[in-house]
Amino acid sequence: MTPQEQEAIARMRDRWFAGGSAFDIAPATWRDLLPAQDGLLSETTLLALAGQAFQVACSPAAPAAFRSVVQLPELALPTLPAQARVYFRIALKECATNLQVGTLLDFLAGRGYAVHPLDWMPSSGDMDVPAAYAPWADWVASRDAGGPASADELTEDNWDDHYPASRRAALSRLRRRDADAARALLEKKVAAETAEKRLRLVQVLEIGLGEGDVPFLQALSSDRSGKIKTFAASMLARLSVGAGDEERQKEDAAELADFFETRTGLLRRRRSILPKKLKTGAQERRRQGLFDACSLSALAVQLGLSEAELVEQWSFNSVTSVDTMFVALAVRTASDATVIRLADAVSAAGGEALTLSGEIVPRLPRQIASDLLLQAFRSLAVGSLVELEESIPVFSFMDDATALALPLTRTIIETSVGQEDLKGKRERARGLRLLAYATTQSAARALLDRLVTAGVSPADAALSFLQLGSMLSPNEHATPE
Repeated sequence: MTPQEQEAIARMRDRWFAGGSAFDIAPATWRDLLPAQDGLLSETTLLALAGQAFQVACSPAAPAAFRSVVQLPELALPTLPAQARVYFRIALKECATNLQVGTLLDFLAGRGYAVHPLDWMPSSGDMDVPAAYAPWADWVASRDAGGPASADELTEDNWDDHYPASRRAALSRLRRRDADAARALLEKKVAAETAEKRLRLVQVLEIGLGEGDVPFLQALSSDRSGKIKTFAASMLARLSVGAGDEERQKEDAAELADFFETRTGLLRRRRSILPKKLKTGAQERRRQGLFDACSLSALAVQLGLSEAELVEQWSFNSVTSVDTMFVALAVRTASDATVIRLADAVSAAGGEALTLSGEIVPRLPRQIASDLLLQAFRSLAVGSLVELEESIPVFSFMDDATALALPLTRTIIETSVGQEDLKGKRERARGLRLLAYATTQSAARALLDRLVTAGVSPADAALSFLQLGSMLSPNEHATPE
């Protein structure tokens, strides 16, 4: 646009502001475009031309330091429906920790949906986001790095062209498809990464763990990162292979075994492994340290038992803190078959032992996990049950009738109306999140109806998780659970 035309537009604007006609001061080339013998239409057409020209002339130019950014990649999952986005935003505000946010995202992915990028985005270089969001995490990282990540399959040659989130996701996919190839790639490239990134990358070895991983895991046992050493030792223990100083491990296991005693029942003649009473805090700390250092198989050997026998003879509900350490030891170092026996033992013991279900479930087949969690939901008081929130995986296993009959549901209904106690409100909110994650779409709807009928306001933010669950049924895009 010429300077003369810009001046003309400015004069025309002033004339219109004053309530007059701008026909006579319009550029001659514009007047030729106006309809003849129709003053109102001519003025309207002139106004449209001026508006369009003014918008073009005043469009801001790109700043000198302007840097283009690659377009936000599309995810494999469809975006939440508009109404569900409202409840997601409310639920997101109710999440107090990154772990709770991750659980919420996993829940949506399990139903087959991703969030809208205006509602949530990962931070740069975040390797812990759900795999579905790896492209977004890399997109954020690309803005800082000044260029897009590689879209090719991960190889030794293009390893450095992938950002952390997609690199880990690609390794996980490769591990499921070809475990040996994924391990070989890790062996060549992982040493150059930082300690935290190395840990996240080598953790993909849990997928399809097998005998072929032993040499690499033994090499990782001397890694400079203590967390990686611990991880490698636990993976080797699952494969019944020692790591590091085997003589020292045997000594530690023997010392740990001395903290327990074996008793035989008078009637059923069943042997039970029980913790000895300790006299000092130093003894308790030493026992904890030995649990962290040993494997289940090494402890079993020192007690003259197999792994399976040790799990079956463990006396649950004697000392809760010791049960917690024992279950953590088994989940970390025992074989898959032993962990299934552990689930059976916890189920048979019942009581407070069921609060440890969340630690065991990630290593269980789906049906066994569902049965164990269902027993926990049916048996535990709300105060104990909500402790499972940050440990159970997200999958729907509870139908309408079961959800409505739970003690947890009755407690929430009884305490929802007029509940002023802050602790009670927090427990209720956590219980509602648990129910949302555990129930089917139909069960979530039934729970909402029951709660609203009992007097809970539909606008209560604690209901947002159930409202999300009631709107989303698993579709063909749902991620494997």
